[in-house]
Amino acid sequence: MSWKTSTMTIRTTRSGCRRAVFRPLPARVRRERQAVLVSGTSTELPYGLSPRELEVLTRAARGQTNQAIAQALFLSPRTVHSHIEHLLRKTGCASRAEATALCVRDGVLRPTSDDVEHFVETGAFTGRGSRSPR
Repeated sequence: MSWKTSTMTIRTTRSGCRRAVFRPLPARVRRERQAVLVSGTSTELPYGLSPRELEVLTRAARGQTNQAIAQALFLSPRTVHSHIEHLLRKTGCASRAEATALCVRDGVLRPTSDDVEHFVETGAFTGRGSRSPR
């Protein structure tokens, strides 16, 4: 009987944060699984972000307004605004979009397949600059 259900690799992001990457084992091994043992160590969030600031950034990255974030997290819109100001200062970014791009690049935010529409720009990009083809 095997208790191991996945292989784990530790990677270090550009910001110096360590994250574990799990790869599932073959289906034959997963069928034999009886239990999962999870163990972890706490690490500091990159850029000195608080857990709440990261939660606010994650929701802002998905396109939620301050009002929607406030309702979802049971906060006032002013508190959400303060969290966003603090995370922008800590990351050195000028906008929510820049902070999102930075955190996606560094692996702090990892979009799932459901979130891709919020993280990927779509449109009529032709690669020819700002002028449209004639």
